[in-house]
Amino acid sequence: MRNETDKGAVNVGRHRRSCTICAHEKCADVEAGFVNWESPAKLAEEYGLADRTTVYRHAHALGLFEKRKRNVRAALERIIEKSGEVEVTASAVVAAIQPTRRSTLRDTGLSAMSMSTCCAAMLTNKFPEP
Repeated sequence: MRNETDKGAVNVGRHRRSCTICAHEKCADVEAGFVNWESPAKLAEEYGLADRTTVYRHAHALGLFEKRKRNVRAALERIIEKSGEVEVTASAVVAAIQPTRRSTLRDTGLSAMSMSTCCAAMLTNKFPEP
């Protein structure tokens, strides 16, 4: 029986023995795709895996979620690349920013006001003088 400190811990050796991604010849490509915010469903389809839960289970076992979270830049780059193809509204930008706002403020030391000023400048294309 597991104690409280082991709650949610994964036996990596057991995982590696039964994981189809660990045994896959393109394992590194699947992992890189996940960390770079590619869709787990598309990764599963591209690499012939059962489904997206296979990718999520592998990512959880190997701690890839933390790497993915730190790689927010890749997700933002994808959004920026697609921005010319869709109509972007102010509410869409705020909705996209909101989930990462708290962690960004905590991790970078930006104040809520400077974050709001930056977002407003992006929306109006009017940046303050340095």
